[in-house]
Amino acid sequence: MSLSSLSVLLTRPESESKTLSHLLQKERAVVVNVPMFEIEANTSQSDCDLMPHFQIAIFVSKNAARFGARAFLEASKNSVNIPVLGIGPATKKTLKNMGVTGCIIPRTSYNSEGLLELLELQRTCIPKTVVIFRGNGGRELLRRGLESRGYTVEYLSCYVRREIKGGLLQKLDSSAAPDLLIIASKQALDILVSKIMAEDLTRLFDVQTLVLGSRLAAEIVLSGFSLMPIVVKELSDAHVVSTIKEWAAKSV
Repeated sequence: MSLSSLSVLLTRPESESKTLSHLLQKERAVVVNVPMFEIEANTSQSDCDLMPHFQIAIFVSKNAARFGARAFLEASKNSVNIPVLGIGPATKKTLKNMGVTGCIIPRTSYNSEGLLELLELQRTCIPKTVVIFRGNGGRELLRRGLESRGYTVEYLSCYVRREIKGGLLQKLDSSAAPDLLIIASKQALDILVSKIMAEDLTRLFDVQTLVLGSRLAAEIVLSGFSLMPIVVKELSDAHVVSTIKEWAAKSV
């Protein structure tokens, strides 16, 4: 089924939406790119802040892999077989492209809960030091779960998210709302909601949303959106397009 004339608003950083945008346009969808924030290297935290003698490395996003892989390779060059865990397939692929091989990912749940379920994180008999590569802020569930299992946990905040200023109205047709909003993170949701309220675009709360994971789906409901979100477990571009086509077919 073609997505002819379906209007889709993308909220991820533009560099991360290029492939999805292209695939949607191939299906004849109308794509509106309105990134809520941009991703930058965290220049306030040096690679030398990475603590020595860590036994496990965890990358909690594709951007953590993109901005943290070099620091990991440098810090681990004199170590042997340090387990590397990633939050999902995109993170694993990015690490491989950056020269970090052997990344282990959850089988199904691509989130903090999934990481905690991995066998490597269930062994509490030998204390180990874990470094979590991430952006500024984020959930503390993973850290708390690891510490409860006897691990010492440190963060390396290797990138930051910076809100992109500017209104939604200038990017949207003033007479119509998009048919679908794609939202991949709590921060993107928070910024989007603040723009909706500031510009009196409350009609967007009645637009169908597609989100990453059940936790973000719950946040969508709490934020005031009237329709239950479409939930995907990972933001594989092909999977997202397939999911949208299934939804569109049912909506006809």
